[in-house]
Amino acid sequence: MSNDIELTPMMKQFLDLKAKHPDAVMLFRCGDFYETYSTDAIIAAEILGITLTKRANGKGKTIEMAGFPHHALDTYLPKLIRAGKRVAICDQLEDPKMTKKLVKRGITELVTPGVSINDNILKLKKSTLKDWDVITIGQVGSSNTIFRTSPEYVYLEGRVVPYTDELKEEKLLLDAADDPEKLAQLRQEQRAEKRAERRSEAYRQAQAAKAAE
Repeated sequence: MSNDIELTPMMKQFLDLKAKHPDAVMLFRCGDFYETYSTDAIIAAEILGITLTKRANGKGKTIEMAGFPHHALDTYLPKLIRAGKRVAICDQLEDPKMTKKLVKRGITELVTPGVSINDNILKLKKSTLKDWDVITIGQVGSSNTIFRTSPEYVYLEGRVVPYTDELKEEKLLLDAADDPEKLAQLRQEQRAEKRAERRSEAYRQAQAAKAAE
């Protein structure tokens, strides 16, 4: 990977941290976003369904990048883990506003695929569960839970999965199927969120490019 990346200060910092866990997907905090670069970006874009872009990286070179807002970590991290990926979370260790130099960053958490929660539901009888039944973390115990960011789970198609924001939106649409007015309102809200996401993506790319200068 390093042979394809120009060693700007931020990219050198990224590569130094990546070298500590070369087999993990690095979520590299950059301002309000977690960024992935090079092969990590290709992997993340495919698994997470996020936009894969390229930016200039030296003369005649480009580097792949893909990212998402930092507050969406709870949504995206479980997807990477379910796909069998180890994930190294790299955070900013100081306030960017308090330094004129490169922001200090460090790996604050290494998340690895563990024992599936579905193999540890000892207190629940699956036969009594129905699709969309919500299960709290206390009911299944959290010691072997790899989705440490999800406070609750939902039973779907024979499996217990983290009750992500995406699933909650899907449930709202299902509940509103018999109410055309409510359904129209939900779809309008979703379209507004998509527009906001596109604006956020443009801002993310501009911020990442500025940070890499």
